[in-house]
Amino acid sequence: MWQFQWMLSLIPESLLLWTYYALIAVGATAYLGSKLFKRFPFKYIPFLGQYPLLAELLGISSLCLGLFLYGGYAVEMSWRDKVAEVEAKVEIAKKESE
Repeated sequence: MWQFQWMLSLIPESLLLWTYYALIAVGATAYLGSKLFKRFPFKYIPFLGQYPLLAELLGISSLCLGLFLYGGYAVEMSWRDKVAEVEAKVEIAKKESE
């Protein structure tokens, strides 16, 4: 699993965050929209009105994927904070030992 995190660390953090937020937003919008596509004025939209179940499934999967990846990002950032904290303590210990 660490190889996956290493590959993601090569991508800028802002791009990752935008991607995760976009997945979450698209998933939530598609899921809520799939509930509206069954109603009277919306069911006549050519593709989406015909396949509301497909929009619902894609919305749920996109939402779950976005939340899963965002959770992994949050865990990675918390570990980076812990490493930075320990590195600062090591620097202080080096200065005290001299």
